Amino acid sequence: MILHLSSATARAEDNTTSGPPPPGSADDPAWGYWSKLSNPNAWLSAHQRLTRAAQAQDAEIVFLGDSITKGWLEQGRSQWDSHYKAMNAIDLGIGGDSTRQILWRLDHGALGNHAPRIIVLMIGTNNILNSKADSVEIIEGIKAIITRIQQLAPGATTLLLSPPPLGAAAKNDRVIDLTQHLAELELPNVVFLDITGAFTDDLGVVDLELYRPDRIHPNAEGYARLDEQLYPSLTRLLSKCASDK
Repeated sequence: MILHLSSATARAEDNTTSGPPPPGSADDPAWGYWSKLSNPNAWLSAHQRLTRAAQAQDAEIVFLGDSITKGWLEQGRSQWDSHYKAMNAIDLGIGGDSTRQILWRLDHGALGNHAPRIIVLMIGTNNILNSKADSVEIIEGIKAIITRIQQLAPGATTLLLSPPPLGAAAKNDRVIDLTQHLAELELPNVVFLDITGAFTDDLGVVDLELYRPDRIHPNAEGYARLDEQLYPSLTRLLSKCASDK
């Protein structure tokens, strides 16, 4: 398959190590940049390392997202090793990624050379934290990602997760709004899973005991709660994909 990069991506490609990407909308591909590190190539190196891993492993399930996805290999390691590793899954999460970085990474080999059955996509938290984009704009970015996934892996099903709630009320209102918009999406080969309940009580109050001190990233117990929702859903979906094959 020949993938034609967008003109914006093609023009910017030679500048990926020179600093932050230019401003753009949520559906405009852009490389990442970790401003707190002295190494300007750090994000690109992470992308390249994960791309090599994806090329080497013929994974059936790909986890794609930001640091919360990456956290399965850290705070969520117990659940990852006992459940998802056994499913032949690979975690391609990179900290700080927004919809723009996921699009760029897909355009630059993130899925490797293989065709996974399922792609678990959780993205949007950094759009909320680091931009003024509203839910409609973020949804356009997520739809662009799904379109790109379907071009690269036409037989795959996307398991689209809502972003987890945030501990800051003002930011969490935006998460709630984005989740409502995600629930309204009707796209082929996309299954939506609202994970909000893994982190809230019956009244919808966020349980801060499930988070690290930043009130953004789940702690070990948070990943255990998330696993209680994700693992059964993913098991059923994987079984369905196998029976439909």
